[in-house]
Amino acid sequence: MNVTVGFSLFLQQIGHGEQAAAAHDAPALLAALGGRDNVVDFETVAGRLLIRTARPERVDEAALRRLGIRGIAHSAADRIQVLVVGPVEAWGEPVLRLL
Repeated sequence: MNVTVGFSLFLQQIGHGEQAAAAHDAPALLAALGGRDNVVDFETVAGRLLIRTARPERVDEAALRRLGIRGIAHSAADRIQVLVVGPVEAWGEPVLRLL
C-alpha cells in the first residue's frame, strides 16, 4: 500500500472523507444536541466542544457520530465534551451563530 492510499484510509477511519462535508452542518449538529433550547452553554477549546445541556437525555449521540464526531465524553450529568476532527472553530463558530 502506498503512503497516499494509506493516509486516505486513515482519514476515512477518523471521520474525514465523505463525513467531512457533514461535519460542519451546524443545524444538524445543533439538532443532535437536542435543539437550541437544550444548549445552556457552548464553548470551544483545543480539539473539543464543551457543552452544558438543560436535558442531557435529548442529546442524540448516534446523530453526533454520523456527523463525523471522533468521540463523546460525559464530564458531568449535564455536560458533554465532543471531540472533533480538524479545527474546532470550524465546528463551533457556525453553531454559535445559531444560538
